[in-house]
Amino acid sequence: MTMENKTKEKKEVLLSLGQRLINARDAKGLSIEELANKMNLIPEVVDNLEKELFNTFEAKVYITGYLRLYCKLVGLDANEAIALYYRDPLNRIETPDEESITSQSKEQVQFYLLIGAVLLIALGASYFLFF
Repeated sequence: MTMENKTKEKKEVLLSLGQRLINARDAKGLSIEELANKMNLIPEVVDNLEKELFNTFEAKVYITGYLRLYCKLVGLDANEAIALYYRDPLNRIETPDEESITSQSKEQVQFYLLIGAVLLIALGASYFLFF
């Protein structure tokens, strides 16, 4: 490996995921709008990927899917891009908001109470029928 290749590798290691995406898109001569069109997305989504505004996406599964497609279209290694995405600790786990956890827990409690009440009524009715 020549000194020039080593220097290029070091520069690539220092580049953020967003900057790698931008460089690869530019190397293909594509605008954000052209790439968005090829991905069947609005340009804002592609722009958010490049700016690493991952909190604007509904779920991580969308981000990884969009990254795979983006990389395929511009000639980047998708697995490497996704690894860079997950390198940031904030992107490693999906944390639901507290409100959704609370409402889900309340719904589950109400459901189990309803089932318990139905079972108690059924047991009471069978007791009176057979005794």
